[in-house]
Amino acid sequence: MNGQSDVPDVPGLSGGLTRAEATALR
Repeated sequence: MNGQSDVPDVPGLSGGLTRAEATALR
């Protein structure tokens, strides 16, 4: 899982957020 590359700075990715949820946070 390399979601960190897709998201520049979103806290919680390490917590277990999916790429879809990360996009919603942006």
